[in-house]
Amino acid sequence: MYMEWARFHKTDENGRHYFQTYSFPHTWAAVTPKEPGTGRISEAAALAYSIICAAPRLTM
Repeated sequence: MYMEWARFHKTDENGRHYFQTYSFPHTWAAVTPKEPGTGRISEAAALAYSIICAAPRLTM
């Protein structure tokens, strides 16, 4: 499965800059609506996808 990465610029309480990075399946990114003007998925969607991908899979 191909993974896609999304980076979001952040600033901490001390004014230092960093990037928050999320990974999720490429196929999910392809079908997710993009934010107007940026062509990127939202940070909320990226966070949700990364949590879902990291969740343990149940096997029957």
